[in-house]
Amino acid sequence: MLTLSTIKGYIQTKGSISLVELAKHFSASIEDIQMLMLHLIKKGIVCETRLKKNCGTTCQQCQLANVILYQWMEDSL
Repeated sequence: MLTLSTIKGYIQTKGSISLVELAKHFSASIEDIQMLMLHLIKKGIVCETRLKKNCGTTCQQCQLANVILYQWMEDSL
């Protein structure tokens, strides 16, 4: 079952992780993960980083979900 505490613990272990990786790991929809992440961002536990669409490759066709990263905030416990 996906809860705030399980997702929080997983991100803390990983340090940073993409939205797609979180959805795959927890077998959840991207929308469900994003709702939980908004709560953790508001609490200051994680921060969201959006990479530029042109990630350095020539294809420039990354989906938005592939370029959103969540990072554990070191000071938050």
